Amino acid sequence: MLYYLRETGMPHLLVATKTDKLNATETKEFLDAVAADALTRDLPLVLYSAKTNRGRDELWRKIYETTGI
Repeated sequence: MLYYLRETGMPHLLVATKTDKLNATETKEFLDAVAADALTRDLPLVLYSAKTNRGRDELWRKIYETTGI
């Protein structure tokens, strides 16, 4: 899917859900893995948790910025 989005020039970002289940070490390991992957390292990333609302405002802000709503 990421290849398709890049090829079409469609705006996109990476949203990592269920981040409330990760401890600090696991979160850092995940972020390191994303940064090391050539396919995802340049994408905007939002760490999101519906349970704790982590990243909720940031995600909506990025959606509004991208869509111009």
